Amino acid sequence: MRISELDIKDEHDSISQELTLTEAAKKVLNLKSGVLVILDGETPVGILTDYHLLLSMSKGLNCAEEKCLNHMDSNILSVTSDSKVKDVMLDMHTKKPVAVVVVDEGKLSGYFSPQDYRTAISSITSKPSL
Repeated sequence: MRISELDIKDEHDSISQELTLTEAAKKVLNLKSGVLVILDGETPVGILTDYHLLLSMSKGLNCAEEKCLNHMDSNILSVTSDSKVKDVMLDMHTKKPVAVVVVDEGKLSGYFSPQDYRTAISSITSKPSL
């Protein structure tokens, strides 16, 4: 199974690293999973979740001025749509990223979400042994 066989277009949105936390919060509220992929141009450089936003607010930061760049988690793993799911899962186990983003031709193609992970595991474990 390859990453392209999963629904990697849902469960995320992307924003510029220069957006303020207030602007990011508005986008998070429109997502069912609350994951924003932070882009530098078209290249993913990190993620921002509702947790990151709440943490910033709890510190009393001015979210209308603070940029996402300063609050994102940059521990991401980039893979391609053509990557084998088994290889991605091995990399996840070894590198322990907070998120896996799918990048094709230098541009964000999708987000390998926890639901995608569960789907992949189910697919791998349900195949009969030969």
